[in-house]
Amino acid sequence: MNRTSTEPEPRVVVIVLNWNGVQDTVQCLRSLQAVTYGNMETIVVDNGSGRSDVAELRTWTSQVTLLENPTNLGFSGGNNVAIRRALSDPRTDYVLILNNDVVVEPDCVGHMISTAIRQDAGMVSPVVLTLADKKTVDRLGIVISAALLGYDMKRWEGSEPFCPSGCAALYSRQLLEATRVEGEYFDEDFFAYAEDVDLGIRAALRGFHAALASAAVVYHKGSASTFVQSPVSLYHRHRNTIWYLAKSVPRHSLLRHAHWIIIAQWLSLASHLFRGRFRLILSAKLAGLHGIRRMLAKRRLIQTDGKVNVANFERLLDRRPFYR
Repeated sequence: MNRTSTEPEPRVVVIVLNWNGVQDTVQCLRSLQAVTYGNMETIVVDNGSGRSDVAELRTWTSQVTLLENPTNLGFSGGNNVAIRRALSDPRTDYVLILNNDVVVEPDCVGHMISTAIRQDAGMVSPVVLTLADKKTVDRLGIVISAALLGYDMKRWEGSEPFCPSGCAALYSRQLLEATRVEGEYFDEDFFAYAEDVDLGIRAALRGFHAALASAAVVYHKGSASTFVQSPVSLYHRHRNTIWYLAKSVPRHSLLRHAHWIIIAQWLSLASHLFRGRFRLILSAKLAGLHGIRRMLAKRRLIQTDGKVNVANFERLLDRRPFYR
């Protein structure tokens, strides 16, 4: 996808999801005010927050579009509401998902768009640094290992990420429309965590690939290591991993990597045996198995339409079974 200097800038809709975190959201919105990219709109979704959050966000309605969900629909459902709104406008070319606790550099959006165009990438990750010191890499996107586990990419090793992290992710309209399943972009059954991996897998199966915009920088307030170890995160990640394996990974890849998948699932149980979290992880995996019938119904919609590009999916995997 090449663009001449006479063509207008692609239209980008930025989506920021708020759930009882209005101070972080306002800081994010203030950084977006300084963005130098011209053809951009911002949608803020409140996900059933308290009255004080909603009251504060309503003061921003002259600068952003505010969507108010009556209940917490999770990361997946909340963002889907805004994605549907964004794509209902035929002028929208890209959607940029941002966590509410990120701060963006003014030239970030422009660099992400230019990377998407230059590399013909349907999804783009910026460089995400920790907000505390603005030096430490928080993530550069997501790597999927040979055991089909998703990891935050921590350093550049010469290969593009498999997909961007939902913390900061640019998606093209074409990708989102090609990967939609029953009207959903992020799987709403997932609620939160690993929904970005699931979307990335479906995108790879449709022939899309990701790129890292090395000049685009955002700062993330949250600590990735803290999130990964929280009970809510652990439960949803382990349950949702079972679900994206059952739902989105093609049969050929499941068979090819079966030994590593089995080893990884058993190791994840064993590694928490002495950390006081064994029951939590076991309950998550059992919940994943309990929901497999629902995932298999979706699988039929994804895997049997004649458009599955297994070679592209395999090409994008990291060859190591575990990423450290």
